Amino acid sequence: MARNAFASILLLAATAALAGGACTSLLGDFTIGGEGGASTSAGGGGGGSGGDGGAITTSAGGNGGGGGGGGCPSGFGECDDDPGTVCETDVTTVDNCGACAAKCLGAAPCEAGACIGVTELWAGPPGAGLGASFITLDQGTIYWTAGDTDTGVVMRVPTLGGNAVVLASDQPAPYGIATDGTNVYWANRNDASIMKVAIGGGQPIEIASDVPTPLGVAVDASFVYWSQRDDSTMNSTIRRVVKAGSLDPIPELVPLGAASPLGIALDATSIFWADRFGSIQRAPINGGSPTELASPMQSDPYLIAIDGVNVYWTDHDGAAVMQVSKAGGVPIPLGSPHQNPTGIAVDGTHVYWADESAGTVRRASIGGGDAQQTLATGQAGAFGVAVDATHVYWTTQNGDGSLRKLAK
Repeated sequence: MARNAFASILLLAATAALAGGACTSLLGDFTIGGEGGASTSAGGGGGGSGGDGGAITTSAGGNGGGGGGGGCPSGFGECDDDPGTVCETDVTTVDNCGACAAKCLGAAPCEAGACIGVTELWAGPPGAGLGASFITLDQGTIYWTAGDTDTGVVMRVPTLGGNAVVLASDQPAPYGIATDGTNVYWANRNDASIMKVAIGGGQPIEIASDVPTPLGVAVDASFVYWSQRDDSTMNSTIRRVVKAGSLDPIPELVPLGAASPLGIALDATSIFWADRFGSIQRAPINGGSPTELASPMQSDPYLIAIDGVNVYWTDHDGAAVMQVSKAGGVPIPLGSPHQNPTGIAVDGTHVYWADESAGTVRRASIGGGDAQQTLATGQAGAFGVAVDATHVYWTTQNGDGSLRKLAK
């Protein structure tokens, strides 16, 4: 794709990365209304109840259908949301492994309540075209956005599995997503808004409007931040708003002009973002002039993740995964070969990424110097990536989409 065509039709992807106390969402590019990081989270949300298999449930609360949970005996779960039946589902099978709707894929067996291989936590309803995209984690709960038309959704499911809960429906192309343990925040591309909803569900609230093409979303203790690409004026920017929202016009925090900012991440003092026009940049958390971190210029920086020392990113069209010091310097390549890497996340030892064209989820050691490891293949359209202490999680966007996990 031509990265210097500001209104070109591009694919989308996202990751979540959290650094310090900040929750961040990382993302890719987009076709509006068309075809289709290290996660150490604070707070938490309850699992959902109701539905079955890949069904979408709009009720909130409940025990998430976990095996033995909610008063069920070990090995059984309340999965059908039918008050006439109690603990009716055997959660030791490959279709409900350890929890309702936690499905072991391929020939993976279910042993001791866990799939020995890839677990599918959610599959989009057949024919709905809800390809899952952007993902974030918060102490035992995964949140994601799905759908690139005006019928998009924001969803949650326990990391152990359970019936997925819709937190917001009929959203106009929901994109980047983040959480602070109390609310979930996301960008709606098609109506130029930033939204929030309580992690337990409720009425979605618009906290910023008239912000053309909002993309990545990140949150700290006081503000919600987002990257924004204004196709009409060729004037891109980083903006923020207080969590309660504002009816006033939102000023630019970091004016960027003719740029293409996508993935965004925060630490206590700085904002970091990927600019698809070829750079990885940093600016003070309260605004100011950006600093370019990676030299020489990159091909197509896409999604980013950070830890206490480095910035990591995928180079989508440049077929690379890279790292550089937060202070800047010469980038270090991680793993090879790549096709079109998208989402990225980091833990204390490894960097994880999805490759949408290769259909893989891979990892390499921080700092490079060793061969990449392929964790999962056959993941068509793999996009967002997140990690916790035990698992790597990812979304797939092809077809009706899915949310999956694998033990590290």
